[in-house]
Amino acid sequence: MKLTSILSFVVLSVFAASAAQAERCTSNLSGGQDCTYGDGTTSRSTSNLSGGYDTVYSDGRTSRSTSNLSGGLDTSYGDGTTSRSTSNLSGGYDTTYSDGRNSRSTSNLSGGYDTSYSDGTTSRSTSNLSGGHDTTTINRGSSKADTRHPAGAR
Repeated sequence: MKLTSILSFVVLSVFAASAAQAERCTSNLSGGQDCTYGDGTTSRSTSNLSGGYDTVYSDGRTSRSTSNLSGGLDTSYGDGTTSRSTSNLSGGYDTTYSDGRNSRSTSNLSGGYDTSYSDGTTSRSTSNLSGGHDTTTINRGSSKADTRHPAGAR
């Protein structure tokens, strides 16, 4: 799987949102992506030597991911939680979070991912001309799903 698609998915899987969330990401010169979210927060990810990404959010949150043998990423968040993603047969990733949540993404014809979260939330990302992706929450589930996703956080 190409690094770009891994990064796109990563930027799709980790941030708690309380309202319909849209995001726009563009590739940066550090091998990562710069993202802006619907609530005004931003994030910047940079590739690291572990095959993953280090991500810093404008509100102080952080994450660090490393590639794993299952074609996905293991991610540690600044609040002590973790996630593990594995590639699936639908061209996407299955992700399990240490707090009990999970998500499943499948690749779509727009160069992005359709993602379903365990609380019923769904989101769709499409590739854009800036080397990144645009993501929109389609259906808000019963709780605050993580629709803002740091690079490497599938």
